[in-house]
Amino acid sequence: MTIPAGRKSKHGIVQRCLLTGIALMIGGELLCFFGPELHARSRDIVCHIVFYSGVVLNFGTAIFYLSSGR
Repeated sequence: MTIPAGRKSKHGIVQRCLLTGIALMIGGELLCFFGPELHARSRDIVCHIVFYSGVVLNFGTAIFYLSSGR
């Protein structure tokens, strides 16, 4: 006879994804402010890609957490 496994907590993965998303958002903004002025156009494109990938990661994590039923 086996003991059925309970629901696994997703708290660890959710916390890591949220922290990673926040780090990407902060890193993207810091790149915009302190990046090289010589390549301003490329810097703006890259920093916005990094920033918005953090935003999407945070939204995706929130949707995953809320849809999993906690």
